Amino acid sequence: MKGGLRLALCVTSLLLFSLYLLEVHLQDICNQYRAGAYLVDWLDRNGPIHRPAENYTTPGDKVIVMAKLEEEPTDWVEEQLTE
Repeated sequence: MKGGLRLALCVTSLLLFSLYLLEVHLQDICNQYRAGAYLVDWLDRNGPIHRPAENYTTPGDKVIVMAKLEEEPTDWVEEQLTE
């Protein structure tokens, strides 16, 4: 009877220790990747109320950056895109 109790105590303690290590590891992953904030955003996004998307762009001048190569003519850019 003493052997069975000792075995059950050892198995239980090993199981609890393993679960503790798993919990610590999962908390570390959740903190590292900000899983809580991700989950809140995901639940908010998939909720019944959808907010309209906000427009963050402001109209203004546009810039085109283009590389000039020796082999290819780039004069057509100025002709076609005058503004």
